[in-house]
Amino acid sequence: MWKFSTASSTAPDGYDAVCQAWWSLVEDLGSQPDWVMLHWSGYYDPAELARTASRLLPAGRLHGLVSTHSFMGNVDLDDTETRVALIGIRDDAGDWGVGESALDGNSFQAGVRAVSAALLKANRLGEMPSMVLMSASGGGEEDIIRGIESVVGQSVPIVGGSCLPSDYSGAALISTESVLADGVVVTVMFPSVPVACAFHSGFSPAGPRGVVTRADGRHLIEIDGRAAREVYTEWAAYAATEPLPTFGIPLKRVMETEVFCLVTPSLAENGDVMLSSAVASGNEVCLMQSEDDAMILRPAQTCDFAAQMLELDADALQGALVIYDEGCRVRLGSSAFEIGSSLREMLGQAPFFGWFAAGEQGRFFDRQNHHGSRMVSALVFGR
Repeated sequence: MWKFSTASSTAPDGYDAVCQAWWSLVEDLGSQPDWVMLHWSGYYDPAELARTASRLLPAGRLHGLVSTHSFMGNVDLDDTETRVALIGIRDDAGDWGVGESALDGNSFQAGVRAVSAALLKANRLGEMPSMVLMSASGGGEEDIIRGIESVVGQSVPIVGGSCLPSDYSGAALISTESVLADGVVVTVMFPSVPVACAFHSGFSPAGPRGVVTRADGRHLIEIDGRAAREVYTEWAAYAATEPLPTFGIPLKRVMETEVFCLVTPSLAENGDVMLSSAVASGNEVCLMQSEDDAMILRPAQTCDFAAQMLELDADALQGALVIYDEGCRVRLGSSAFEIGSSLREMLGQAPFFGWFAAGEQGRFFDRQNHHGSRMVSALVFGR
């Protein structure tokens, strides 16, 4: 049997919230889940959440993270977001494992350690999972991806989202083994049903573009031989009405349409331009723009794109996980309430859960795993 279910609680006490959501989840699944994601928002103690969940789940089955808001099949996004949500998967014929690691100044090795531990928990060491889900502290996502790929190979899709520190203690990630303020949690999936993913944004080119002529990781130094801060200032003035300054890195064309991985620029105190993802000399970069309607509909459309890879209609899916950018939620304001409605319209009766992240990981048509921002990353389960 395979089943995807969600449950939540707004009980103010972390122990009560986890237990309430847990028993509702088990009742719907008909048995204990084989994998659980625990999502929390608000002023909960992450250590208490981890202790409580660890009493209910075997080791290596809990993937926990914090974000500001969430949306799910039966609960609308709201502003009272002190909530614990559990997403459970019952998979009698599949294998699932969760591993974690502190970054300890080396994001690449953290990725290696976390995915290796996850494979061990799934009892599938040396094998290639169908999908990897990662949740990480912000700052070294590209290296974490490369570390995971060094173990499972570049052909395995990686989806995920970056976490902001929690309100309570700064910890952003939990598992049955650890509470982490600066680390990564990884799930390896060997499901008994088909799984697919998609990675998109609700942005389009605004006009200005250039070529990176000097960069150092996430530090953008020159565009077209000019100081990046000068170009950034000019482009920001060009799109003065755009509330989310965003750059796009064109990857390739698909059916005459450019595909972009988005990065967020910001000016440091010394005037340097810092990006949310690394770029390299020779990368083309362009200013992007957004419209509210496109940003609201993009999560549902991204699920539909992923469903098409399984040759299914979106309403024939068995479940979906959706990761959307926190900056887009802030940009949309009260219109963000419409995201859950558009997903329900697209997915029909299929259960889903989504959350907002400080950066997103996913896989484009170029069959490479990327880290970006202002993106939507969706993972769907077929039949």
